[in-house]
Amino acid sequence: MSLLENFGHVKTPEDVRRIIESNPFLDSLYVQYSCNYSNSNRMRVKEEIEILYKNTHLYLDKNFKQKFQKEFSSRLWEMYLIHTLLEQGFKIKKQKTDRGPDIKILLDNGKILWIEAVVANRGKGVNHVKEIPLGPSCGHIDDCDFPKILRLTNSISYKYRKYFTKSSDDYVSNSNIEDDDLYMIAICPEFEDFDERCILNTLFSIGKAIYTKDMESPFYEKREVVPKSKDLLIDVGIFESNKFPRLNGVIYSNSRTIDVLHNGITEESLYLGFNPKSSIVLKDYFNFGFHMYKDKTVKIRKIL
Repeated sequence: MSLLENFGHVKTPEDVRRIIESNPFLDSLYVQYSCNYSNSNRMRVKEEIEILYKNTHLYLDKNFKQKFQKEFSSRLWEMYLIHTLLEQGFKIKKQKTDRGPDIKILLDNGKILWIEAVVANRGKGVNHVKEIPLGPSCGHIDDCDFPKILRLTNSISYKYRKYFTKSSDDYVSNSNIEDDDLYMIAICPEFEDFDERCILNTLFSIGKAIYTKDMESPFYEKREVVPKSKDLLIDVGIFESNKFPRLNGVIYSNSRTIDVLHNGITEESLYLGFNPKSSIVLKDYFNFGFHMYKDKTVKIRKIL
């Protein structure tokens, strides 16, 4: 029951490049990890991918193998997420159709929790997420964060519209989601240097920390918009908005899934943000990751 193909043993990057070029319709990462290497760490990760598939295949789409060949990062994230949830004791239900979100969970209170997995890519054009340059450099951290926040906000908005905005071109009818079901979005970035600044701003409109003399804890800039261009500002703060009433929470990974596998599987790479407007306290069901939710200790001051 192998998930990856076997493209044979490779010795040099040039060997890998030739195999990628000869398989233009396959994801380049899929091709890379379908090769055999002398590098023991690379082979260990290849084995980890096969183990993930063995442990989660009962809960994946019937055509998952075909999707994995062309959507390596997003499908690897889905497997890793299911693996983590199973390890934490969640009751994942098999789905008869693929019209609903990726993961269906039966909670102890009898309610159904749906989780839709998505990968936030780097984007294109002006708001392309650039790598932070190495070595001596100068600039403003916001210039690095704004494109990331835009990509995260866009990914969450798209996955919300898909199931709850009937007027949207992305809307999926007959999605199996009932009116009293719960819904979360699990998002993993394809870009590096991803930390809680971007998460907090995307979910709670929390911007930079602002310290003053003799303060025990900082205030936070309330940042409700980020610039997409000189003339266009985009609303951020998913949980501060009234546009996402059915979104109960968000799961974030602070690393690409393939990097997590290289560094060793751990739940410490996951952040969980919970919607303060939700009638269900979902955080009580999750005993892993870093939890993000609003309480009275969060001091926010709007900077005009």
